[in-house]
Amino acid sequence: MAGRVYITGNIVNATCNYSDGDVVELGKNIIIRANAGYTFKGRYYFRMGWCSYEIDYNAGTYLEIEIDEWVVNEDFYLEKEYIATKEVEQICSFVNLYKTNQKELTELSRAIFLESKDQIADCGQFINSLYILPFDIPSDILGDTSTILLGNFDSNVESTLISTYSFDIDGGQIEVPLKYNNIYDFINTECILHLPFLNKVYLNTEYVIGQTITIDFTIELYSGTLTANIKSSFNNEIVASVKGLVCMNIPFIQKSNGNVINSISNIYKNKINRCFIEVNRNIPYTKNNNIFGGPVVEYGRIGDYTGYLECDKIALETNATKQEQEEIKNLLRNGVFV
Repeated sequence: MAGRVYITGNIVNATCNYSDGDVVELGKNIIIRANAGYTFKGRYYFRMGWCSYEIDYNAGTYLEIEIDEWVVNEDFYLEKEYIATKEVEQICSFVNLYKTNQKELTELSRAIFLESKDQIADCGQFINSLYILPFDIPSDILGDTSTILLGNFDSNVESTLISTYSFDIDGGQIEVPLKYNNIYDFINTECILHLPFLNKVYLNTEYVIGQTITIDFTIELYSGTLTANIKSSFNNEIVASVKGLVCMNIPFIQKSNGNVINSISNIYKNKINRCFIEVNRNIPYTKNNNIFGGPVVEYGRIGDYTGYLECDKIALETNATKQEQEEIKNLLRNGVFV
């Protein structure tokens, strides 16, 4: 009786040619293949019966478990983490990016100062910047665990490499409906887009009113710059783009000369957790208690209105004399309260 493949672990950025519970087939090896642009690095394991085995991998592009006549009747358990990471897309090989933490920084602070013949060498000069991001770094761009290199000096402090210098964040969509369904939706109307950590963006009304706004963010990790691209369904094009620094610098001292690298920065003055559009419309007619209201042209019976009226093209239905009718029309033209 043939065995089965049980997938109880997590396969991330990759696919397996067997599904959970599939029957093992002779000659059909179990292969977990990384998606395009991703690779496997490190050591990976599976369980067959009660024993654990290491999986062979080919240049990082896929993991393979061979199925021959000796194991075809065994059950295979893929119960570990099989995570493929993005291939490195760094601008150059001179600068590495690390996702670090307090423990690693404490260890690094002890390792960067080298003493030799009563002299102190400070390898911290090779740290270009140290900062906190207000966004989580996606797991799919985190690479291997590696020691932090400072110039030619290996600190022996392990940290997580970041495999690319930028990543995107979906800012979502905002639909702005019509209110009056006429020109009053656009005349003297102001549309302001509010974004996390960035300045307000003033948008033309034709791109906003009755349209859908799509927001895409890109974070560049070398400088900590956030770029927002705003697209409108009006023309399906980017109608505005805004950028700004969103990293909060962490100061650190160079012992050799006492210089403080970085200064504390405040990026949280516009700390909102969502994108939204503020629409300030011109009101076409007064809805408050001002008795004069706002000018608007309408046709109807005088008895259907209240407040101040100025009338023209008046059709009277009355038994009054012609002189009395002219006096009534003049009064209505000059304005009356009803």
